[in-house]
Amino acid sequence: MLESLLFWAALFFGALFLIGQFKKGLTSSKPKASTYVPSGVRRVSFDYLDQDGNLTSREVTVRRYRGGKIYAFCHLRDDDRTFIADSIIGDVVDVRTGELLDRRAWLDTL
Repeated sequence: MLESLLFWAALFFGALFLIGQFKKGLTSSKPKASTYVPSGVRRVSFDYLDQDGNLTSREVTVRRYRGGKIYAFCHLRDDDRTFIADSIIGDVVDVRTGELLDRRAWLDTL
């Protein structure tokens, strides 16, 4: 009984280790987002998950940020839109420079 338990425990933790190594390999080639974001970065692009669960890529010019909501002109829809900050998936790209920005750091500058 103990040998069987030890076998399954070793198998489980070995699998966790391999999964960790695999994920580490996937993320190591991804460019690191800058946590230094100069103030005034208003035109950005990001991936966004809308209220219906649809994933879209948006390019926006931010007008203001308040209460977890981004009020911006959306260049995809050619109209003003409101975005929930927590629905932005991943990092944000500064359209002017192409620099990858940490989402939280960028929001802190708005």
